[in-house]
Amino acid sequence: MPKTQLTQITDLHFGETPEFTLAGIRPLDSFKAVLDAVNDAGRGDDLLLLSGDLSGTSSAESYIMLNQLLQDYGKQALWLPGNHDNVELMKKHLVNYPPYPVWEMGDWGILTLDSSQSETPIGHIRDEELRLVEDRLDQLKSKSILVSMHHCPIALGSFNQLFRFAHDCVGRAGRKAAAHVWDDAEFAFVIAAFRNLQIAEVAWG
Repeated sequence: MPKTQLTQITDLHFGETPEFTLAGIRPLDSFKAVLDAVNDAGRGDDLLLLSGDLSGTSSAESYIMLNQLLQDYGKQALWLPGNHDNVELMKKHLVNYPPYPVWEMGDWGILTLDSSQSETPIGHIRDEELRLVEDRLDQLKSKSILVSMHHCPIALGSFNQLFRFAHDCVGRAGRKAAAHVWDDAEFAFVIAAFRNLQIAEVAWG
């Protein structure tokens, strides 16, 4: 079977115009440079996982520009929202890239989660999304699974309060959950509890 390759890119922070700048950098030019680097590295055929904050202004124009740029580069892309994004505008204007909460590629499956909340940078996964997780994971039960979200699900030092949404998810899910420790930080997440599933990777950013 051909090797499965994926490139994750996050925090594009596109503005309303190509001239929009952030911290002295034009996000559009920066993203073009990243795409060129991916191509130059021989990874031009990779699936792109765009893991949130694709817009920095939550504007329709930013998503229209992104959609066109991805088309110009001939890219296949999967996206999920971050706290600077507007999900409804993403669905409307990323016309060639509809949302896929579940994506299958070879022996792997990708589950994308929306951890964004409007008007706050704090991550949170809503009850209605949690209720869909079991069915989505069941679709991928024969595969190794990559779970992706924008916010970090690991409690990191002084940021414990900011990233405690993972614990909240476990409590509200009403299912058994497993807690894992990475570098002395508790990693509690509802999907770890499902039996016979190959949760192989978790990616955020």
